Amino acid sequence: MIEVDPSIYVYENGRRYHAYYGTEKYLMPTDEVEQDRLDLYHEIFRVELDGRLHEAPLNERHRELCVISQMIDRTGTGVWAMDIADQYQMAEVIGTDLSPIQPSWLPNDVMKNWTFTDDFFDFIHGRNISAEKVEFEDVQMHVSKERFGPWPKDPRLKSIGAMNLLNGETGFESYGMAAFTRILGMSADEARGICQRGLAACQNKNYHVQRVNASPWQEAIEQIIFVVIILAGEVFGLCS
Repeated sequence: MIEVDPSIYVYENGRRYHAYYGTEKYLMPTDEVEQDRLDLYHEIFRVELDGRLHEAPLNERHRELCVISQMIDRTGTGVWAMDIADQYQMAEVIGTDLSPIQPSWLPNDVMKNWTFTDDFFDFIHGRNISAEKVEFEDVQMHVSKERFGPWPKDPRLKSIGAMNLLNGETGFESYGMAAFTRILGMSADEARGICQRGLAACQNKNYHVQRVNASPWQEAIEQIIFVVIILAGEVFGLCS
């Protein structure tokens, strides 16, 4: 096991945040609470995709699989990497992570130059990332709507909605606390109160909240939606 220098983390508002390549790289926590949320989000994706781990074509001949899973520069908790390795046991799965939450891994910023040769990988996976403009060919878009709350009548969508609402119990503070306190200059109590009221707005059965998963810019859009929901609950008093 590799010892991790504690200086690569910062602690704010009772949460642990990444600081290895700079605190501005990633505004969400990397502690155990967030890891549990990411694992739950992985299960949400599994239900959303009817158990599939990917949409892109992939067959048994593929040898090397590069995994950039959960968030940009990171393989997250590694659960997608382990699941895909079980499915394609002939493949070598390589995970990268900006924040070393894996006990035996060193952080690797994928925005820097890689040591891998051109055409080394057969498959590169990314999920919930803020992507830069990259030239791709034969790009296909698969659109899905992700519900918050058990309001849909369809049993599968109702399950996804309930799981998303559970995910939001820690997700609102994960997305909001650092952004509100560092960027907007709010106090921790003020920021936490807004996050709690935003969650309560989503829990309100009178509101049918959903988001669209379709774009390589999903992570940026996702954060905007969370902020809009939070501020809606704050400005319009949806939960009062």
